[in-house]
Order: sequence, then C-alpha cells, then structure tokens
Amino acid sequence: MPRWQRYRRFGPILVLAGALMGAGCAAPGGGTGQAGVADSVPAAAVQLAADLADADAAVERTIGRIGEFAQRNRREAAAIAYATGGRVPPSGRAAAVAANGTAAMAAGDVLAPAFDALVLHGRRLAGLAGELPPGLPDPDPAQLRREAEQGLARYEAALRRRLPLTAAEREAGLAAVAALAVPPAEGADFADYVSERQPAVEALTVLLRAVIGADPQSGLRARLAAEREEAMRAQAALLAAARRDSSLGVLGRYALYHSAMRAEAELPPDAVLAAAVGMLSALPAAHAALASADPVAAAQRVAAFSAAVDRLEEAEWAPERAAAE
Repeated sequence: MPRWQRYRRFGPILVLAGALMGAGCAAPGGGTGQAGVADSVPAAAVQLAADLADADAAVERTIGRIGEFAQRNRREAAAIAYATGGRVPPSGRAAAVAANGTAAMAAGDVLAPAFDALVLHGRRLAGLAGELPPGLPDPDPAQLRREAEQGLARYEAALRRRLPLTAAEREAGLAAVAALAVPPAEGADFADYVSERQPAVEALTVLLRAVIGADPQSGLRARLAAEREEAMRAQAALLAAARRDSSLGVLGRYALYHSAMRAEAELPPDAVLAAAVGMLSALPAAHAALASADPVAAAQRVAAFSAAVDRLEEAEWAPERAAAE
C-alpha cells in the first residue's frame, strides 16, 4: 500500500461524527459533548477535522500528479532531444532518475507523515469536543517524525539545496509531527489541549509552507516552474525541427502543433500549490480559535479555513475542467 494511504480514510468517520453532533450527541447528564465546550465549538472542531482530511487528500493527489508529470517530462525531453539531434542524457543518468524519483515524490515523503499527524490531531479534536466512533489504529509518533526527517533529507537532496528554514524552525517542524500524533491525556480539557498543541500546529505549517514553497521561487513551486519551462523548451525545439522538415507536410506539422498545445495545456499549474500554501496559512488561526471563549469567532475562523480548502480543491481540478470545455 502506498505510504500516503496507510493512515487515510478518516472522512466517513468524521461525517458520521458530524451527524451525531448535529443530532444533539447527548452526553451523560443531558449535556452536549465535553463540559465547558460551547455548543457551536464541537461542530467547528468536526468541520476542521473533516477539512484537514479533505486537504490531505487534495495535497496527496496534487503531489502525485506533479511527480508523474516530472517523470514523464524527463522521458519526453530525452526523446525530443534524440529526435532533434540535441544532447540526450546518458542512460545511467536516466536510470538514476527512474530509481530516485522526482523532487515531488520526495516532497511527498515529508508531506505524508506531516498530514498523517494533522489529520489524526483533527480527529482527536473532534473526539474531545463530542462523541466520535473509534477510528483506525494510531501511528507511532516517533516513527512519523523519523519518516518526515528522512523525507526532508531526500527532498533537499533532490532540490540540491536546503530549504529556507533556520535550524530552530526545522527542528520545531519535525518535532511537531510527533507532538501532534501524541494522544491527549485521559480527561484532557478541550481548550487546554488546543492551546497546548497550537505551537506544534504553527511550527508544522512553517515547515510545510517551506516544502511546498511560500512563493513561486522557492520549494516545490520553483522546481515545478523549472520543469514547466523545460517542457515548453522541448516542445518549441520539436516544433522548430518539424518546420524545417519538409517531409512532414502541412497536415503533419498541423497535427504536431496541436499535440504540442495539448501538452502545454496539461502542464501542472502553480495555482494549485499556491492554494495549498494559502490553506496552510489559514490553519493556525482556525485551530487557535477553537480554544477561544467566542464560539462565533471559532466558527468564522474555521469557515475561513474551509474556504481555503475549497479553493485548493477548485485549483486542483481547474485544468481538467478547462480541458473538457
């Protein structure tokens, strides 16, 4: 089973939890959820948990598509170079690329355990706020941290540079993976638990924003931009060679041009990674608001995070919708 799918599938559980809470979810004694938790906070906690699961799935799909594009792009660039008389990478280098994967796949090795921890934490928030059915077995916090740390080393090796993080930010982000996977103490207070985990949520979002790229010139966004430019240069070289080849004829060049335009339209856009960064930016405020004494503010901050997740999903599917039109 792929690493990204090992601790997934919390969505149906969270939907059921939301239905239970919406129906009242009466706790012993006639109350709703944990004593001291405002009535609207359980719904906000369940919404945040469900949004984290949705964001996790969207990021997983996005990273998978970018990784597939990068591998396909390298093969296509080598084929075009061969066809046009350009420089073809040595076969040994091509084999190394196939064996080592891409920067996107290495980024996924960081994002996977990090989102495992976030989704698990969201589920526990929902559990503390009210009734929640049993879920999947919990991963080991120390193991998740090791996986994130090893993935970060592979990712930076693939980028051939270190991420723009201080040593303290790096350590805090990795420690946050383990911290968010540690279950709350028995009888933990909801607001206290949220406040205790808030620094870990903030530290992890700093790390993940750096992995994805806080701007188009950093992280995976910079690598994607370079891959897109490489793909467009290769297609331009192929079209130029086709124009010089009179044996293709008008119809042959016409077909090749349309093929190149389709390939360009299918290039993964930066917009989806930018939306992922926006989603991460909205998470700390939504999480912190759950501990506030103002349930309206909590609902608003969580709604803002939900909207950010919606924008991520819209950006994810935008290229396919555009191609279908």
